[in-house]
Amino acid sequence: MKFMPIPIFYWRCTGLLAIPMMLWGGLVPLGYAAKGDLSPADQNPAVESRPALSSASLPESLKDLWGRAQSGDAAAQLELGGHFARGQAVSQDDAAAVDWINRAATQGDSQAQITLGVAYAEGRLGLKPDANAALQWLRRAAEGGSLDAKALLGHGLEKGILGHQDLTEAVRWYRDAAGHGQAAAQIALGTLYAEGRGVSRSYREAVRWYRSAAERGDLEAQKRLGDLYSQGLGVPEDWVLAHLWFNLAAVEGDEESAQRRTTVAQRMSVSQLAEAQRLAREWRPAP
Repeated sequence: MKFMPIPIFYWRCTGLLAIPMMLWGGLVPLGYAAKGDLSPADQNPAVESRPALSSASLPESLKDLWGRAQSGDAAAQLELGGHFARGQAVSQDDAAAVDWINRAATQGDSQAQITLGVAYAEGRLGLKPDANAALQWLRRAAEGGSLDAKALLGHGLEKGILGHQDLTEAVRWYRDAAGHGQAAAQIALGTLYAEGRGVSRSYREAVRWYRSAAERGDLEAQKRLGDLYSQGLGVPEDWVLAHLWFNLAAVEGDEESAQRRTTVAQRMSVSQLAEAQRLAREWRPAP
């Protein structure tokens, strides 16, 4: 069974900018990526070296944040970098954003490291794309325990975005993140099992990972689980459960699920449809 790629809205991390990027297929943070201890200007000629900004140039609303960032608070550094990247309460300034995000990342802030990895992969904020630097920062965040980084690293290695394709390593990172409840990794791992890429094909394993995300309310997982029930792959064919999962995703706005729900409903008896609707009314997401 060949599934469609995970759609554009899906790949996401709760982070700095939440701007859609086609390469990564979703919403991920943007920022600056560094190599070693080089300054931003040394790492990429497109970024000019500049002296640190003075708090006098900031609005009153950001002066406390600036003070905490200056004192070495990594979370404050990342937040301040976000203000400059977005142009929020200050003039948009790539170089200032780069400076503060880099400071947070070199202190080990995983969200900053993810931001840097994605920025290098995408060539954002005036940076030239550098797959090796992207791989370095995402791996650093993943090895530090970030589940989002593990999922993104798996995605980059699966798709060859990070300079090379390595399905074996991609599966390892996906499995690690999926086992700790990261929904994007669960769906990606389920899809690899469904397609037999990097692992032996197993629809039963695909069902397992889709269900784990679907039961916690993930729309994409619900749709894919509905697909498997409607075709009897990894589970006995079951129109009632197929309708349930399509219905749950459809009521949250997924148009493809709504279309599939209609198709399934046309094959169901009145009693089956009533049962599916009852299950949908009573369904609650797992904690």
